[in-house]
Amino acid sequence: MMMDFDTDSFGQLLTDALRAGPGSPAWHDAVARLRTGGISDGEDFALLLAARETLESGKSFRQIRPGPVFTARVLAAVEAQGDRAGKPKSWTAPIIAILATLAALAAVALIVRTVMPTIPTDRQTLADLESQTFPRDLWSIHFDGQVPPGWKTIGSLTPSFTAELRPPASASADDYQGCGIVTTTPLPAEQPAAIEVTLRLADPTDQVIAQVFITDRADFSADRGISPHELTWTLQPLPSVQRKGPSAASARPQFEPQVVLPDGTFASIAQNIPKPRDTITIRIMFNEVFAVVQSDGKRLYAGPHQLSTNQPRFVGVRFLRRGDVTGRDLCAVENIRARVE
Repeated sequence: MMMDFDTDSFGQLLTDALRAGPGSPAWHDAVARLRTGGISDGEDFALLLAARETLESGKSFRQIRPGPVFTARVLAAVEAQGDRAGKPKSWTAPIIAILATLAALAAVALIVRTVMPTIPTDRQTLADLESQTFPRDLWSIHFDGQVPPGWKTIGSLTPSFTAELRPPASASADDYQGCGIVTTTPLPAEQPAAIEVTLRLADPTDQVIAQVFITDRADFSADRGISPHELTWTLQPLPSVQRKGPSAASARPQFEPQVVLPDGTFASIAQNIPKPRDTITIRIMFNEVFAVVQSDGKRLYAGPHQLSTNQPRFVGVRFLRRGDVTGRDLCAVENIRARVE
């Protein structure tokens, strides 16, 4: 097929004609230009389509989107031309038109699917987490003198595993050092779980700090055993409040439970816990996005945990130590449990 037309302007005219459909001014103009240019064989739609494909051969793909009621108008025009010519109707052109329309719609759907971001429809909520019961034990850790299977030690100090996990009595007086354990096999990010730790309390002192943490990073500092991105429950000792008068004898050291988010902010500070007291149970429930942190059933924090939604989570307990202390000042972990639905 030879065409002595300006390629760009005539190509645009052909595109407009195919979009507008039979009966439109663009359609009549394009057909007239083809026939005056010496191209007269074939039906109008076939002529326009063949001319358009000839002009566009060798160029990058351009999407042609059919206009409103395009297919219906093409079929009606082809039938009218067949009736006027007094010859049997050809279904070649209608089939081509239908296939072209379907291909254009499929291309539009593919582009929309590619460009539009994926919106998760099963994202877990805080209400989902608070309503879960976690009746099944995933694991339950007790201490019998050695590191439990599936766990590893962290930090520069060596803890004791005899009946409980306990930090050493001696440490450097210059700065805090750490010791603790962390799971070697992480929990999947999409799996809701509840971690429960029973901590035996001792006399509060700033030389011993107990922590329970969940992290999405497996790398820990060599000295303190701290990862760069973790949700942490920490038991901060407070000094004794000195009082005067008859109530002075009741003054005693206290603990202050706190929740620290991965960005380093203190999310919550709970009511102080006076000593003496035997044990405290820390419970951290978490799902893909949210966490609820409790101390002995009292909520400290409920909200986003800031951990990665697609990275697995490692669970651990840790003690930060400095200086030398007596045995009665050393708190210890009695057991650790993980519960799931």
